[in-house]
Amino acid sequence: MGDLISRQAAIDAECEVCGVAPKKERGHNCTYYVHGCEEIECLRALPSAQPTLYGYNVEHLVLIANTMKEKGISPEEAIDLFNDVSEIVGLVIDEMTRISEKALERAMGNDV
Repeated sequence: MGDLISRQAAIDAECEVCGVAPKKERGHNCTYYVHGCEEIECLRALPSAQPTLYGYNVEHLVLIANTMKEKGISPEEAIDLFNDVSEIVGLVIDEMTRISEKALERAMGNDV
């Protein structure tokens, strides 16, 4: 497996080697970056070097798994919990939408 390095560190090193005077423009240090520096574009196109599983940071997944273990929550219980929370959020959004629509109807009725 290759070395895991920071993409930003590689970009900064490339800009330093390039020797172009740094110029803060739209959040980028390299004056050529804004104009499409090929080396920087190649570095930015590389995939993340951070270990992930299905796109999630592995360290975060370990933290979640450890918390579940401490709380005695099985994966099946976690799925049920996530589904319950999703359903509750949906109900709250529906209710808030209904209340907002009624308030808007009252406000529109008062303006006419």
